[in-house]
Amino acid sequence: LSRAATGIAGAAQASVEGFNANLKALAYANLAIRRTPAGSSANAELADLRDQLIDQIAGQTDVSVTVAADGSAILTRAGATLVADGKSAVLALTVAADGRLSFAQTFDAAVSVYSPSGGTIGGVTTSANIVADRRVAFDTLASDFATALNSWHGGGRTTGGASGTALLDASGGAITIAALVTDPAQVAAADTGGTSNGNMIMLSGVRTASGVENQWAALVATHAQVTASARTDETRSSARKDTADAARDMVEGVDLDREAADLIRFQQAYEASARVIQIAKETVDTILRMF
Repeated sequence: LSRAATGIAGAAQASVEGFNANLKALAYANLAIRRTPAGSSANAELADLRDQLIDQIAGQTDVSVTVAADGSAILTRAGATLVADGKSAVLALTVAADGRLSFAQTFDAAVSVYSPSGGTIGGVTTSANIVADRRVAFDTLASDFATALNSWHGGGRTTGGASGTALLDASGGAITIAALVTDPAQVAAADTGGTSNGNMIMLSGVRTASGVENQWAALVATHAQVTASARTDETRSSARKDTADAARDMVEGVDLDREAADLIRFQQAYEASARVIQIAKETVDTILRMF
């Protein structure tokens, strides 16, 4: 889990750098769109670039988009501006000791807390939080396991008649759990009545309904539910994206049937014009030959 947290932090940093680069590129595209004549091929190419950048940014986190009359795009999120005019926000990442991620957004010298949701940045943030929660849960399991075994062992007697000492040390969490008793003679297998295996027989009593095993089963079930929920969200988000793309194409996309009909019409018009020119040339040649 520690290695997973490190990998998630690296992925988050890469996502933030890509996000900042896309915001900056969109701000430059806004300025360029304003400087090119509307309806020109250069303006159309810049508009395509603008839309591509917006798609990439929307894949990194959820945003609201407004396209101004001059073709420039304004991006906001939760009331905070990401791109406006020729300016863009800068996102900064902070990784806590437990691997949790936090973000700060700076736009035009104003700094605000950024809480991502959706997209790759929201995904790595959720993953980092889940890993941190699981590490806490494992530490709790280790502590409960050590406490249960130490309590059981303390109720028994060694072969020499001494009370059992602590078997495990989990004070440093699950990753440092260690056995404190390595000599079999120090294992308190006997009970207080003198039965040599009396306390060992009582070990099964540690497995209670609220014990470590059931806590572990609950942890696995919870993680399975989180995984299933994430897959459902992915399917739902993909469906929404496909619907949104189809709706956008209906408004500003290319109608292939109409374009094909126009292509045939233009081709026929060209052929007709070429024929007129050819006939005119032949007529002039005929007249010239007469003289």
